[in-house]
Amino acid sequence: MTPLTLRLTAVLLLAAAAACGGDAGGQADGSESTGRASAPADATRPPFELAQAPDDPCEWLSPAEAEAILGSFSAPPVRVRPGQNPTPDAYGTGCLYTLAMQPQLGTGTVVLSVSLSGGEAADLVSAASASLFGGDTTGGDGGAAARAGWDHQTRLGTTWLGRIGHIGVQVDRGSFEISDDKAQQLAAAARDKMADRPFANPVDPMLDSLRRMGGLPAEGPPQGPDPCALLTRAEAEAVLGALVVPPYRSAGNSPLWDPHGESCSYFTGNGHRALTIMPVWSQGQMTFRMAAGMGSVAANATGLDEGLAADTLEGPWDDVMQDMQGMLRFLKGDRLLEVTWVSSGADKAGALRLAAAAVGRL
Repeated sequence: MTPLTLRLTAVLLLAAAAACGGDAGGQADGSESTGRASAPADATRPPFELAQAPDDPCEWLSPAEAEAILGSFSAPPVRVRPGQNPTPDAYGTGCLYTLAMQPQLGTGTVVLSVSLSGGEAADLVSAASASLFGGDTTGGDGGAAARAGWDHQTRLGTTWLGRIGHIGVQVDRGSFEISDDKAQQLAAAARDKMADRPFANPVDPMLDSLRRMGGLPAEGPPQGPDPCALLTRAEAEAVLGALVVPPYRSAGNSPLWDPHGESCSYFTGNGHRALTIMPVWSQGQMTFRMAAGMGSVAANATGLDEGLAADTLEGPWDDVMQDMQGMLRFLKGDRLLEVTWVSSGADKAGALRLAAAAVGRL
C-alpha cells in the first residue's frame, strides 16, 4: 500500500468501535407499547435478553471453523491489536490467524475484527476511496452486498470491510495472494453467529483495571432527563416498523445497551437495524459548531460533500447538519439532538420526521 493508503486505513477503517460479538438471543419482547423504556426492578439489569459477545475475539470462530475457510494454521490463533502490523495484545480487538502455507509476497496472516457498532465506517471508506483513487471499491455491482447478506461491503488494498446494520466486520490479509473470497467467507462466518438482538456495551478491561487500581467507584445511575422520553415507541414504530424490544438506554451514539447510557435506541432487528438519539442538554451550540467545523475539514480532505443544506430544512430546530457518516445533528437553543439513522433502515425523510418529534420535546 502507498503511505496515503496506509493513513486512510488507519484513520477510517479502524474508526469503528472495538468489540467482538457472540451468539445468543431469544424470542422478541412482547411487552405493550408504552412509549418509554420499561424500568426493571434492578436498573443495572437489561429488561430483555441480550445477545452475548465473547471476551476474546479469537472465540468468535473456533480454530476448526477458521481453518475450514483459510486452510491449515502453523500456530494457534492469537489475540492482537489490529492494523498494518498486528501485535499480540491482551486487550486486542482482533484475532490473528497464521497460515501454514506462506505466500511469495507479504505474509500468510489474516486478522479478523468485529465491531458491535460503528459499522458505517465501511460506507465512509467506499466514498473516500472512490474520491481519492477512483474506480470500484464495493467489490462488485450494487446488488453484490445484498446477495452476500451485507448492507454494504468494500475493500481497500488487502483490507475487506462489511456492514450489516450497525455491525462491522473487518478482515486484514497479509498478502494479495490470500483470496478476497476467503476474506468474505471468514467475515460471513462471524456475522452469521450473531443473534439479531441488542448487545451490551462492553466493559473496557484496561479502563476498568485502572479504575479499580485507583479505588474509583463504579459508574453511578444516569443523571438528567430520560432520553427515551423524547420519542415514543409508537412514533418510532410508525417510521421504523415494529421494535423487537422496548426503547432502551444505550452508550453514546451506539445501540449498545447501557443502563447508564446517555442515549436511547430503537431496535427493529431484521439485520441489526437500530436508530439512536442522543440529547446534549447543555452547551449544545458549542458542540454543534465544533462538529460542523470538523465535518467541513473532513469533507474537504476526502472530497465528500456533507449534502445537507441547513436553510433548506424546516422543523422545530434552529439549525441542522449532517456529518460524513450520515449522523444528523439538530440545534435547539443551547440543546442538541444527535440522530444516528444510517443503520436503521429508515430513509432520511423518516429520520427527519422522528427528529422533529424528539427535538420538540428537548
